[in-house]
Amino acid sequence: MPRLLLLFDGYCGFCTRTVQALLARDRDGRILALPSQTPGLRERHGLTRAQTDAAIWVIDAASGR
Repeated sequence: MPRLLLLFDGYCGFCTRTVQALLARDRDGRILALPSQTPGLRERHGLTRAQTDAAIWVIDAASGR
């Protein structure tokens, strides 16, 4: 079960490659990575497009923070 939710800019090639490299090293499956363009995802976590376009966000699954 993923412990961390990672939101990244799915249109950004650098971000996508970085996330792919990170997931390749996550052998225990602790990270769920989703593009911030996933419908309703930003809103569900109280983030704006500007915020998710500027940085990768990591949210703790247990606390939602």
